[in-house]
Amino acid sequence: RPKINRAPPADDVQDNEDEEGNEYEFETTINKFKKPGPVPKLKGLSRERWTKEEEGWVKEGVLRFGTGKWASILAKYPFNARRSNVDIKDKWRNMVKKDKTLEQQ
Repeated sequence: RPKINRAPPADDVQDNEDEEGNEYEFETTINKFKKPGPVPKLKGLSRERWTKEEEGWVKEGVLRFGTGKWASILAKYPFNARRSNVDIKDKWRNMVKKDKTLEQQ
């Protein structure tokens, strides 16, 4: 939500100071948020390529547990320690894009 600057002091207070003597600046415009920039990549963490064996586990896991059971698939097979259930979901999505016959499984 945009930050709204506080109202100017009452008429009896002078010289841009509030009752406690704190100075302030009054602006008539509302500050707008800037869109966040790109998220920086973490240094030192390289991307782990998927092995054929891991791809096989993804296929087997989907056949056994079904799509959407990514945590169960991750728990059942000895994937690389850096793999998460979201990684498995993304890998399956990319495998289906590449080979439409997987979609019927």
